[in-house]
Amino acid sequence: MVNFSGIKAVIFDIDGTLMDSVGRIIMTMQLSFRELGIPEPDAAAVKNVIGLSLKEAAEKLLPEAVPDVRLALVAAYRKNYTLLEDREPTELFRDAVPFLRELRTRGFHVGLATGKSRKGCRRVLEGYGLSQYVDVSVAGDEFPSKPAPDMLWAAAGMLGLPAASCLMAGDSELDLMMAERAGMPGAGVLTGVHDRERLASCHPIVIAENLTELRKLLLGE
Repeated sequence: MVNFSGIKAVIFDIDGTLMDSVGRIIMTMQLSFRELGIPEPDAAAVKNVIGLSLKEAAEKLLPEAVPDVRLALVAAYRKNYTLLEDREPTELFRDAVPFLRELRTRGFHVGLATGKSRKGCRRVLEGYGLSQYVDVSVAGDEFPSKPAPDMLWAAAGMLGLPAASCLMAGDSELDLMMAERAGMPGAGVLTGVHDRERLASCHPIVIAENLTELRKLLLGE
């Protein structure tokens, strides 16, 4: 039985955790490579950079490219992602809002720690009505990229809580490595980029199939 005693806040990743956006990210990245006339990465390569800031993702995907090419990739990705989202917004997982709502009802604090830019994070908060449930958010262009612990230390600090009293929920190694480095318990969810074995290597206190299972484990239902 997992012991969640002492947990006063849950800090969520967005892509692949709250939002079913992994496919959209892969499509956008591959489209952006094609527009620049660069051989596109496969889906697995793109999955492994989800959660990084765009700048860091471009460096990982184009390690030998000159800086101007990486900057062009970042610009193309931002343009294409916005166009695709404007045309057909990505959906949240159906259990995301009910979980956030219940956490707040039960007296937990709620945070976001995302590789998205502040602009992208704001778009999610405002566009999906999440602002009413989220106490704090930290974005990928404000702190060193995951898996550096800075984002989680900042979020915990803004909540006035020690890292050990917060739970980081994420779908990738980056999320759970960040939690481990921050001294924060981590919870993996299998709705995004990495499988159970990859997540387990980062020593989370629990791995759940989805947010519904994590809700039941955390809230004792």
